[in-house]
Amino acid sequence: MKTDPVEIFQTIRAVLQPYAALGFVVRENSETVYDLWSEKKIEVKGQERTELHFASLEIDGTAVDFHFLPPDTADDSNPGSALTSLQSGDGHFKINELDDTILAEIENLLAIGFKKFKQNDWI
Repeated sequence: MKTDPVEIFQTIRAVLQPYAALGFVVRENSETVYDLWSEKKIEVKGQERTELHFASLEIDGTAVDFHFLPPDTADDSNPGSALTSLQSGDGHFKINELDDTILAEIENLLAIGFKKFKQNDWI
């Protein structure tokens, strides 16, 4: 179980980093923020867009804020019960403690989101 926000951040960032090689753009990569976007011209729900957020991570005091809410994924991207208990708003999760269960649920959620981005040609 990890409780240090820096250690939690670094662990989750290590899970996010491989997605940069799969078509996402790293907008910020610092000691406290990691942010991934698609910068492809796309259409989402009938609206033209030139960018689409994939996932981000930020140290916020004693917690780590994990943000992940791709469009059109509400029906097939259940975060999992451990991660859901940390939800602080739509697609926002405040993580004070990181264990193997929460990390596995984050990895699963990202994999589902990535699949959705590929299926919709958003990356």
